[in-house]
Amino acid sequence: MAKKRNYKLKTTTETDYGKLLKISIIVLGIFLLVYLITAILSGEIKLTKDKEKEIAPSEIQYNEIIGGTVFNRVDSEYYVLFYSEKDTKSSYLFQYVNSYRSQKNNLTLYTVNLDEKINANYYSEDSVNTNSIDTLKVKNPTLIKVKDKKAIETIIGYDEILKIIK
Repeated sequence: MAKKRNYKLKTTTETDYGKLLKISIIVLGIFLLVYLITAILSGEIKLTKDKEKEIAPSEIQYNEIIGGTVFNRVDSEYYVLFYSEKDTKSSYLFQYVNSYRSQKNNLTLYTVNLDEKINANYYSEDSVNTNSIDTLKVKNPTLIKVKDKKAIETIIGYDEILKIIK
């Protein structure tokens, strides 16, 4: 007489969920491994500690100003140079500007870059008007001497400006 064997059959839903869970864990493991390798190679994740990087303190420069602040500086008397960085002569001019600034007992010299969008409306090829901030128009380059918040002298052109700041 033959023995009966009892086999327990698993339902298809139990089998499918088990296989799906195992496959999901394996796929997630592979993605995690690929991400870690990529992050280490790209430098996003560093395995060694870097020495602390020294961060230089920020410096605020007060020499470059915007055109709208020409007449409201703290100094009672100063110069403001309007220039275009695109002009090839401006680098030559700035050699003398830096020399002028390094000397003691000179008036403060501020600069306004006419190439910046915020200053573009002060540039005019045709006329110069330095009476007030509302009507301010200058050519490239222009040096204005300001005293008590009013323009007292306007110098136009490289040669004329160099005579003042040399």
